[in-house]
Amino acid sequence: MNFALVVRRFRGLLGPIVALVAIGVPTTVYAGANQWSVVELSFHADKDYPDPFDFEHVGFTTEFVGPERRTIVIPGFWDGDRVWRVRFTPTLPGKWEYVTRCRDQRDHGLHERRGSFTVAPPSGDTSLRKHGGFLRASANGRYLTYSDGTPFFWLGDTWWVVPSGLVSFDQFKHMVDRRVAQGFSIFQAHGYTGFD
Repeated sequence: MNFALVVRRFRGLLGPIVALVAIGVPTTVYAGANQWSVVELSFHADKDYPDPFDFEHVGFTTEFVGPERRTIVIPGFWDGDRVWRVRFTPTLPGKWEYVTRCRDQRDHGLHERRGSFTVAPPSGDTSLRKHGGFLRASANGRYLTYSDGTPFFWLGDTWWVVPSGLVSFDQFKHMVDRRVAQGFSIFQAHGYTGFD
């Protein structure tokens, strides 16, 4: 295993990338979308926002409706220029539909964008892909499990100045690769702004 695999595992918690399905464009089925893997949608705002981090002003979210017709609302985020993204982890296989919302309803690049995608059952060669889901307490409250009930073994350490200017990307990559080789299942990080 290498650093790229660890990054893919981490993204599987939050995966395959799904592109924007815009209004008026036929629904596209994305072969790579699986249950418990991240689906990423990209949108382009009609205008620049002076402070894209001001959620009260922009308020960009996406409502996802799954096979059981339950709605899950996920906040989106600004990714530079006029690009906005939302990342979502489907909890069930089947057809999912979405609609975006923006507080500025005149921004047709962000508001009322609709689409759908089909999600396959979970698959893959890692525990996250096989068992998937969100970690939760076991029925007896004594250990963590994946969504399917399979026990999750939490083995990790805490990196107190990662990310920071004190640790180069090469050092970070070496640390990740070493922990993977040692069989760690997680890493915890605590960055400090004081260390650049």
